[in-house]
Amino acid sequence: MMGEMQPTHSLDHRGETYVPASDSSISLDEPVIQTIMRDLRSVWEKMLYVLKPKSIHDAGAGLRDWELWGPLVLCVALSLLLYFSTNGGIGGSSIEIQKQRRFAFALVYMFVIAGSSIVTLNAQLLGSRLSFFQSVCVLGYCLFPLTVAAAINLSFLHAPRGYRLVTVIPALAWATRVASAFMRTLIDEKKKLLVIYPVALFYVSISAIICAV
Repeated sequence: MMGEMQPTHSLDHRGETYVPASDSSISLDEPVIQTIMRDLRSVWEKMLYVLKPKSIHDAGAGLRDWELWGPLVLCVALSLLLYFSTNGGIGGSSIEIQKQRRFAFALVYMFVIAGSSIVTLNAQLLGSRLSFFQSVCVLGYCLFPLTVAAAINLSFLHAPRGYRLVTVIPALAWATRVASAFMRTLIDEKKKLLVIYPVALFYVSISAIICAV
């Protein structure tokens, strides 16, 4: 005969009662479409934190719960936008243009991955309290303004390249501002500049690529 179920509460290292989270919010029986929609809402909410935070500190707080779906989508989207921006837009079809487009796609994709990894390692070597994937998540989501700028520039391919600065410079300032606000809260005051400078350089480099292709 089965006995009564014992309480699942336990004591943490401070002697306080720990109550496990309810199983109602996450279930293995949850429909796939519901899981996908929940993930999409989470991605969109994080993008809104970057695009229009209630405050600059609110943006950092909203990005602490890391995941990599959003950064991956933004990285691929930016790569595709610059792929089609290379040499005349969507209509180009010559072999040479296709080679240049593939190079542009690979350049952006690899630069984002390698650059965000280097910036993260630099922060950790300087004593940052954030995890590797948390930093990559923040840097990836802060690509959102630059991705929007690249999408706008796709509509003005035949305009002088200088016109791209009209969209890229504000996007660069916004991305750097939000990412730096998150980073500076997790590093010693004396080392903040050493962490923020590579962050700014990372987004400046991506902005230069957007303007150049």
